[in-house]
Amino acid sequence: GRGGVEKFAIKELFPRSLVFRSGDQSVELITEEDQPYFEHALKRFHREALTMKRLNHPNLVKVEDYFEHHGTGYILMPYVGSRTLNQLYKKEAKAGRGMHPDELVRIAIPLARGLIHAHEQHLFHRDISPDNVIIEDSGQPVLIDFGAAKQLQENYLQVTRGNSIPIVKDGFSPFEQYHYDGQIGSWTDIYAFCATLYTCLTGKKPPPSSQRKLEMLGSEKREPLKSLRPEGVGGRALSPVLIDTIHRGLALDIEDRTQSMEEVLSNLLKVRKKSAQRAKSPQRSPARNSPAGKDANRPRPEAQRKPAAQRNVPVPPAVACQPKPRPQAPLPPAAPQQATPQAPPRERVDHLQHSLLILIGVFALLIILLLVVLFLT
Repeated sequence: GRGGVEKFAIKELFPRSLVFRSGDQSVELITEEDQPYFEHALKRFHREALTMKRLNHPNLVKVEDYFEHHGTGYILMPYVGSRTLNQLYKKEAKAGRGMHPDELVRIAIPLARGLIHAHEQHLFHRDISPDNVIIEDSGQPVLIDFGAAKQLQENYLQVTRGNSIPIVKDGFSPFEQYHYDGQIGSWTDIYAFCATLYTCLTGKKPPPSSQRKLEMLGSEKREPLKSLRPEGVGGRALSPVLIDTIHRGLALDIEDRTQSMEEVLSNLLKVRKKSAQRAKSPQRSPARNSPAGKDANRPRPEAQRKPAAQRNVPVPPAVACQPKPRPQAPLPPAAPQQATPQAPPRERVDHLQHSLLILIGVFALLIILLLVVLFLT
């Protein structure tokens, strides 16, 4: 560190097949014949450092400087910490479960954005795995150790002379990376990225792609990859979108694999949005299988139902303004009827009025006859 304030990490070009370290810590060639190979390696190392220096993303390791000393080259980078994604998933694996999908997606989204930025610069990582993801104290992930620079560290002599021994990581490297003339592109990083997600969710890395390819030869069976299941590992459910994204990213053949990190990022954002909506949604009513749920869904007898006036039924404004009628006492039971049924109350009144008018007319007629008799006598 500088003055105890900033810490830095230094990557040294040290191809073991070409050089050794002398007593004064200088790097010296094993044989003078290796001089052109080492000089070519040094130029490539410098060029990779300049390319990585153009990267400016918070989730990619930042190259601060390149310099040469002790007869070799060095890349200076900020020290971002030592806690890795590898440690996080292994801690969960010991408990018999994978990482929580929400936490893994939170880490994966910024890493995907960082890879998109690198791919735009035509720089491919080629060595993505949980141990190359540092988790800072703030919780932000940082992708370190780009494979292009790492390859110059390993067996450069054989690579240069055409007897290439590919630098691969079983379980994370796609099949094209097992060949020195394999077609490398964004799809290469996508395979390793999805293998990293698979490993963190299941606690186990996928089988090597070379083994999967061999087991597929001469067989029409599905490739030997244990599929992710919606119930996840340890009871942590997985989104169907997340499962499909990982399976497509782990396709053995390049043409069957997702081609761009933008598509992977879009799917991860969908998974995060769906998870956030599910967390904000109100609690559901009791399940049908529970006793409370069964009682709630069972129709109630008429005697147990509340009157309409006591239920929360909306009342039209015109009806709501009218006074409620007072309840009337029940009428006593009517006396037993005779053989002839009585007319309804209204018809009885009309009949009595008609009879009364007839009686009055007859009485008036009798009075008139009496007056006539008296007059004649």
